[in-house]
Amino acid sequence: MRSKLGRMVALVAALTTALPNISKVALATDISSDIPPAVYWLDGDYEIAKYMGNGVVYAGKQYRLTAKNGLKGTHVTIINLNSEIIFPTDEAPWLAEYFFGDYILTRQADKFGLLDRFGNIAVPAIYNTEKEAWEQVNIDSTLGTDPSYSPEPNIVYIEAPDSSETGLLYGFEDDKGNLLVDYQFDDAMPFSGHNYTRVNKEGRCGLLKNPLMAEVTSDWAKKEVAAAATMGLIPSRCAGYYTFEITRSQMAALLVQYCELVQGHELLLPTEHPFTDTSDTYIEKAYAEGIVQGLGDGIFAPDKVVTREQLATMLYRTITKINPGWADTVLVPDGYEDFDTISDWAKEAVSALIGKKVINGVSATRISPKSYCSTEQAIALVYRLVAASK
Repeated sequence: MRSKLGRMVALVAALTTALPNISKVALATDISSDIPPAVYWLDGDYEIAKYMGNGVVYAGKQYRLTAKNGLKGTHVTIINLNSEIIFPTDEAPWLAEYFFGDYILTRQADKFGLLDRFGNIAVPAIYNTEKEAWEQVNIDSTLGTDPSYSPEPNIVYIEAPDSSETGLLYGFEDDKGNLLVDYQFDDAMPFSGHNYTRVNKEGRCGLLKNPLMAEVTSDWAKKEVAAAATMGLIPSRCAGYYTFEITRSQMAALLVQYCELVQGHELLLPTEHPFTDTSDTYIEKAYAEGIVQGLGDGIFAPDKVVTREQLATMLYRTITKINPGWADTVLVPDGYEDFDTISDWAKEAVSALIGKKVINGVSATRISPKSYCSTEQAIALVYRLVAASK
C-alpha cells in the first residue's frame, strides 16, 4: 500500500496535468461574506454539554433535589453532533471522560469494556481492569483516554465589563488577557485545553470551537487546502476551522463553488424557494443542480454536519452532473468489512468514488460511512475532483 506521502505526490502530479485547463476558466465569485460557524448548536432542551470526541456529546438538563438540601442532579443523554440520540435520558451507561481513538471506556458494576462512537459494544464489559479492556483493541491505556488534550495555552471565559447594566454576558480570552471571542454568551465553561467547550445563549446550548484552532490545518492537508484557496475554490464559510466537522451548508457552498469554477459560469437558482429553513443562495443553487437534497417536509438543516456517506453522495452527484459518463461501471469495492453498513442510497456513490480513488477507507478494511467529515477533508476531496472529473 502506498504511503500518504506517496499518494499525495501522485495526486500533485495528476493535478499539475489538469490545472492548465482549469486556469483558463474564470474564477467563480464568492457570493457570500459569511464566516465559518464557530458553534454547533444542539437541538433539544439541554443546559449542559461536553464533547467526548468522535462526534459524540454528553448533554444534560439539571434539576434540583429538594429532599437533599437543594443539591443539583443531572438528567444525562448521549447524542451526536446532529443531536441524534445515542442513549436516551437516564439510560446512558457509565462512560469515561473522552474517547481514545475510536473507542470509549464503559463500566458495568465492577467490570470494564469499550463502546464505539455509535454506542455499539466493541469490547464487552467483562474485564476486571481498564487495562485489560483496552488491550482487546491493542491500545496501551497508560497513554490515557484524551489524546486531544493540550494543557497550553488555556482559554477561559470572562464576564463582560458592562455586565452589571446589560446582564451577565461572557466571552473568552487567552492566558495573556487577549479577547478571542466577543461577549455574547449567557453562560459558558473554560476550554481547559480541549477543542470545544459548552456555551449557552438565548435558551440554546452549544459547543464552541476553540478559537486558537480557527486557522489550523492538519499537516497532510496543508498543501491541498492552500492550493484550493489559490484557485478560488474555497467559499468564505469554509475558510477556517478546517479540522472541525463540515456542515451541510458549507458542503453545498463548496460544491457550487467547484461547479462554477470548472464550468465557467454561475449556476441558476430554482424558480421557487425549496426549503422552509433556509433561502441560502449556495444551498438553493446546489439543490437546483441536483447536488443536494432536503431531509423531507421542506427541511434542509443547513447546520447539521455531514457524514462520509453523505459527502460521497454529494461528490458523486457533482461529478456525474458535469461528466455523466465518468462512472459507467460501478463495482462493489473488495475488502471492506463495513460496506453493508452504508445506507442503500449511498452505496453506488461510495463504490464509484473508491473505485476511482477519489476517496479511501479510513483503513484497509473500514469505510466508516457514518463518521463525520472535516472541512479540510472535504476541501481536499473537492480539490481532487479537478483531476477526477477529467
